[in-house]
Amino acid sequence: MLLGFLCFLLGAAEATELTQVKVFVGNDHAQLLLVGNEAFNRPGTQSASAVGTAPARAQVKIRGAELSETLREDYGESHGRWLIPVNRKGVRQVTLSQVGDTLHVALESDRKRVVAVREIAEAAL
Repeated sequence: MLLGFLCFLLGAAEATELTQVKVFVGNDHAQLLLVGNEAFNRPGTQSASAVGTAPARAQVKIRGAELSETLREDYGESHGRWLIPVNRKGVRQVTLSQVGDTLHVALESDRKRVVAVREIAEAAL
């Protein structure tokens, strides 16, 4: 009985939904504002240089998060990624993708960038 109750509790956990993405691009920097319906888990980061025709990527990975239905509807989907075109000051686009229980938010640009994340409100990075 107790095991069944614990399985029910574990299965009932819902993911934090990413509800808004704002992109700010300036000279030699870019910032993303990520807003959720509740607090995000601590994100991981990764940065990669451009290789061949593939752009450089600055990536934030948030376990236990997913795209809201509204964001899925607002942006075009291509090969499992939702795309936010930017095309300004070396930033090509922002991509949103779901890999298992982890939401990947990537800024694609002409050159490698340093990634830093900080919480600015309970449900905003």
